[in-house]
Amino acid sequence: MNEDNKPNKQELNSIMKFITDKMDSLQKDVLHCLQSQLAPMPAILWCFSSIDLLGSLYAGWASHKGTTERSRKYMEELMSYTSEQVELIGS
Repeated sequence: MNEDNKPNKQELNSIMKFITDKMDSLQKDVLHCLQSQLAPMPAILWCFSSIDLLGSLYAGWASHKGTTERSRKYMEELMSYTSEQVELIGS
């Protein structure tokens, strides 16, 4: 980061590659799990894991505390889920 605490172009490219790789992996795995007789549970777990990751990135911090709140905020603000939908997902 530079002195203004903003990422430089190389850091931004690394961040974008990281996120793109994770989302490509998620899409590939979900499509695979949803085929015919394959179990969807690993895909569902990978989706929740991705929401946790993206929620932490969106919040700008990560730790074992506050995961639910960060994920909830991400789903409501960026995925446009209602609070009721988020509550159902988390139940």
